[in-house]
Amino acid sequence: MEDAIQRLPDGLDTHIGDEGGAALSVGQKQLICLARALLRKAKVVVLDEASSSVDPRTDHVIHQTIRRYCVGATLIIVAHRLQSVMDVDRIFVMEDGQIIEDGAPEKLLEHPASLFSRLVAQQHTAHHQHGAGAGAGGIIGSPLTMAPI
Repeated sequence: MEDAIQRLPDGLDTHIGDEGGAALSVGQKQLICLARALLRKAKVVVLDEASSSVDPRTDHVIHQTIRRYCVGATLIIVAHRLQSVMDVDRIFVMEDGQIIEDGAPEKLLEHPASLFSRLVAQQHTAHHQHGAGAGAGGIIGSPLTMAPI
């Protein structure tokens, strides 16, 4: 992640706003925001699809960085790439704006009829049918995960 930040026009000081900001990809903007939060040693970090616009390698780097530098912080992670949240403490599965399931991922997966289990199975199938970079097309709901790491 450090290399990606250093390659930006002004490093961490690169302006990312819509007006007057550098021409950055969504993924580059996400990396800058994450790096800034990590440097501030924030106690609460909200990651809304933090790795949705990056390649699988960068996704891995982002999640390794979060695990390493967010120890003791509370993370609220909105994610559709469910593999990236399988090691959290607690998952809240939402549908139509309501929490319909919550618990540890392994506990939710024990119930094959649960929405979370079905979403994981659907992503697993899509991943194997379309390759490693496949998205979660057609998945209903958006799991919101919260995890102090």
